[in-house]
Amino acid sequence: MEPTNPFEALRARLEEQLRADVELLHEAHRVKLRAFETVWRAQADVAQVAQMPTPPADWLPAAKASVSTGGTKNRTTGWSVFNAIQEKWDQIPEVFDKNDVAVALGSTPKRATLFRALEALRADGLIVEESRSQGRHPAQYRKVGRPVSESA
Repeated sequence: MEPTNPFEALRARLEEQLRADVELLHEAHRVKLRAFETVWRAQADVAQVAQMPTPPADWLPAAKASVSTGGTKNRTTGWSVFNAIQEKWDQIPEVFDKNDVAVALGSTPKRATLFRALEALRADGLIVEESRSQGRHPAQYRKVGRPVSESA
């Protein structure tokens, strides 16, 4: 018994969609109830475990002693890499890359810290980008100024 009126056909489709939506809501409610019951049972199990007597101390495995390797990473303080680059300015070649800076500093700072310092030098007008990085070849920078020393 197909409805002949287009409005009746649309109404029938809407009714069918409502029935499907209500069924989805009921299924979602059943899933929530199962999850609630699972959590409730787990809490009851935890409460039972908490009431159990603790095992004797000699039954537990011995705790491993922490081994200090002495190789803890030193964290740089704010602007220390930027200041170190300015202090070693004369040891950095006229055209340089990040590796030249690391050699002058005597260590390799974290990538983000180093590039933040280089960006600050560029913003201060002390360096310009000579060439962009390409694959394994790092970007090249050219000195165009001298940092102002704080003692002057």
